[in-house]
Formats: sequence, C-alpha cells, structure tokens
Amino acid sequence: MKILIFLTFISCIFPLIAKHDHSITTLSLNLHGYHPMGEKERYLQDRAGNLTLTSSSIHYFKPLEIIRGNQNRLDQLALNMIELSPDVIFLQEVGAGSPNNRNKTCQDFYKKFSYDYAFENTSLRLEKKLDGLGKKYTSLLACRGNIGWFTGPGQFRDQRIVTKDGNIIFDFETNPYPDGILIEGSSMMVSNHLRVLDHIIYNDPYNYLSERFFYQMAALSDQDNNWFLAINIHAGHKMNHFEQSILIKKNILAYLSEHQHPGTFKGILIAGDFNARLFRPNSKEEMQSDFSEISTVLYEVIKQDQFDFLLDNLADNQKMQYLQQELIKLNHSSYKPWASILDKKEFDRRLYDALNKFKLLQKAYLQGAYKDYLIMQSTLETASEQEICHPNENLSGSCIFKNNIDFIMKTSSFAISNAYVVFSKNNWTSLDYISDHPGILSKLSY
Repeated sequence: MKILIFLTFISCIFPLIAKHDHSITTLSLNLHGYHPMGEKERYLQDRAGNLTLTSSSIHYFKPLEIIRGNQNRLDQLALNMIELSPDVIFLQEVGAGSPNNRNKTCQDFYKKFSYDYAFENTSLRLEKKLDGLGKKYTSLLACRGNIGWFTGPGQFRDQRIVTKDGNIIFDFETNPYPDGILIEGSSMMVSNHLRVLDHIIYNDPYNYLSERFFYQMAALSDQDNNWFLAINIHAGHKMNHFEQSILIKKNILAYLSEHQHPGTFKGILIAGDFNARLFRPNSKEEMQSDFSEISTVLYEVIKQDQFDFLLDNLADNQKMQYLQQELIKLNHSSYKPWASILDKKEFDRRLYDALNKFKLLQKAYLQGAYKDYLIMQSTLETASEQEICHPNENLSGSCIFKNNIDFIMKTSSFAISNAYVVFSKNNWTSLDYISDHPGILSKLSY
C-alpha cells in the first residue's frame, strides 16, 4: 500500500512524458588543478628516513614536472573527450596562472593565448586540443578567485618530499611556492550542438554570517529551441552544504520565474563535486559510520525506501524534527571535524534559519508553476536501479564508486539511457590517471 501511494503521488506530480526526441550527453569532472599525470608518486620522508606515500597535490612537484604532467593529462583527456563525445562538460577546480607570478588574479583565469601556453586556463587549453581533433566547444569560465597550493616556511620542517627511488624533490626547510601555484575556478564546456542563451556566475551569501557560495549556471538550447538549465557546483561540507543547496534551488526558481527564453523549457541539471554523499539511512552500507549525509536531501527531497521530506501537511512536524535531528547529528559527528560548527549559538541560529528556508522553498515550488522541478535524482544511482548502467570499460567505467561525492542530478523531465562512473581508477595518490576524482557520465533524453 505504501509503495502504491508513493507511485500514485509521483505519477501526479511528474506527468509521464510519452516521447523523448532529443538526447544529450553530460560529463562532470573535478580536474583538481594541474594534475601531474605520469610523474613519479610522492612520499613524505621524516628526519629518521621513514617514508609515507602521500597525495598527488601539486605543491609536491617541481614546476617542470607540473608542466609536463599537466600536458600529459590534457593530451589524454582530449582523446577521452573525443571518445565520450559529451555535449556539456562540467569542470571543477580548473586552474590557470603560473607559480612564477606573485600576483595572480582573475585576469590570469580568463586570459586567452594564441598558442598552447602551459599556464593558460586548463579548460581553454582543452578546448583548443579538441578543436584540433575536430570537436568544437565553447568554454564558459567562472573565476572563483582563490589561489591554490601554497607552501609555508614550516611545511617541510620535519618532513621532506621525495620519490621512492630516493630523489629529493623539496628538502627540509624549503618553501617552494610561497605565492601559490594557480588561481582556480570552474568551467562548463558546451559543444557547438547547443546554443548558450545565458551564463550567470553566482557568488551569493547563504547564511546570516554572509558567507558566500560561488557557482555557475547556464541556460542552454538545442536547434529546436528546447532549453534547459545546467548548474556547475563545487559545494561545501555539512551545514554549509545544506545551506548552499537551499540557495541554489532558490536561485533556480527565481531565474525560471523571471526569465523567458524562446522555445520549451525541458528541465534542470545540477552537476559537480558535491563534497557530500547521498543520504541513504536504510542502505546496508549505512551500518558503516558516516556513510551518508543528510545535507544532500534538498536536491532529492524524497527517495523511496530511504526518506521523505516532502511537506504535505500530514506529517510535516515529524519530518522536520527528523531533519533537524539528523543535521545536529551530522554537525556533531567525527566525520570532517574541521567542517563542524563548534559555537552552539551560531549553529542553533543557522539550523533554525535553514529549516525555515527549507519549508519556504518547498512551498514556493509546490504552489507555483515549477512544482515538477523540486525533486531530482542522481543519474548514476537511477541508471543502476533501472539496470541501464553500461560503462565504457576502456575508460575504467563502473556502475559504482564507493563513497562517491561527484554527481549529476536531474529532474524527472530527463529520461536516462545510460549513466556510469568514468575514470573510476582515479585516486588521491596514483599519477597514472587524469585526475584525483572520478568522472560521472550521463546520457539523457528529453
């Protein structure tokens, strides 16, 4: 009976779409700066000579290694993009600028060169490489403006950076990158099969402290004037993530209410590095501590057999109490302790404000013209559930990636023909692959 009621509700709020005449392939990937693909793994060596394998963070590499490794990565990535042929590529942690430049600004991020400059924006370099291979894209750049991968005078005081074969990269007491290596932002690469109707860079406050969240959104259209919204995010953690998701959904609704584009609106895609896992309290994996995070529920709102935070006036108080308890539990958890809000007065106020905004946001969607776009689904999980996940094994494709934090979320107006993890062998230490993060590929129709 419970399942029947759920399906009845879904069929009412999401009318079945009989025909999907158009298709789109999307890819999301965190580039993690200038990833030095093909270079030797890095080790921390203490003064007693003990070695510990460390991450592939680029401030553990010399400038020539960074240049060479990022070139290798771009060459490989361009070939991968030709094979995957995505229509929209969502890129996070896109790097630009030189470690030799002491005063990197957003001008470095947006600057275009007539030749293949090693420290040009990575998205622009990839765009050029793809153009040379016969695939044309337009890069929609968004400079967040933060400088990445600093070293300080004490960073290598007790541990130095070496390779396993004993080559000293940075010795004790060195400080190779006091001005950071790059300036960072995001990019959406849009193929010439689509038109860019609008591109907005948001950097809005999301709580009473006026902390700001940076992300980008584009309105894209096909040749038949069917258009959709594509949002590229690199989100925060714990309570910050929950507050930021409210802001995103609020801004989407405001945009749809205020902007009229020619043609037919087809739906919403939110992609990127969510920095949080989907909330699955009833999954077997939940028996392992901190497997899932309540902070992501605003994207989905309701998930059969897992949770229901759709406010229907029947059990609103119980749902809100449950949401409140789980947010408190997440903040107090030992998971990501640096992201917890330790000041009780601050947390209580932010929790109170966020829960109220959550209720108002649902009301605004459900009582308006865009109620069908409140609830979203993970393309990867949906494809697995529907047994239509068909990974490309040549590109380390997989239907599962443990503790995944990278997603493409879609509204139900998009049907899925395939979705999978691509580059699933990417990890934090290996330099054999194109990034530290996996990618998410989705083939959709509308």
